[in-house]
Amino acid sequence: MKVLILTCSYGEGHNSVSKAIEEELKERNISVQILDTSIWGNKFYSKIKLGLHANAAIKTPKLLNAIYKIGLFISNDKVKSPVYMKNAMSANSLKDYILEHEFDVVVSTHLFSMQTLSYLINRGFKIKSYGVITDYCYIPFIEETNLDYYFIPHKSLIKDFQRKGLPKRKLLGFGIPLKMNLREELSISEAIRRLNI
Repeated sequence: MKVLILTCSYGEGHNSVSKAIEEELKERNISVQILDTSIWGNKFYSKIKLGLHANAAIKTPKLLNAIYKIGLFISNDKVKSPVYMKNAMSANSLKDYILEHEFDVVVSTHLFSMQTLSYLINRGFKIKSYGVITDYCYIPFIEETNLDYYFIPHKSLIKDFQRKGLPKRKLLGFGIPLKMNLREELSISEAIRRLNI
């Protein structure tokens, strides 16, 4: 089995989750590759987009939050968003990449690549597909996606994702994947000792 993990460097959480999944798959001797779709294609344009996003997050977080809230407000299952249409533009390139490298499974840790993959699936492309939600709630435009299953942060969020249009049978409340070095359980006294507090 060959697994492709799609990440996006708009926030490091997506990359961290991708690396945690990669680590687990490699531990099980499964062939895996991570592809950062935010820097795939035009490298110059990608660096500008990532720089703008990082600066907005640091210098104008209220603006970024407002854009997110607008997304939540306009997000619906009736009309595809401009975000979906923009991400659909790279669908054929993604399909070619999947076929060329003979991947059997695609796991996406970011909405943008979930939308791209869904565009392909909605047009008859057959591939096992999984989404991993890295936010602690549903995200705008998630209802535009059509993957086999979604790993969400907690089972208590299932109803929220259902309200956004995702079928309950596709929602798995397993939590956010962590790298192995973060899974170790420590007593409070051992944590204090290690942190030298």
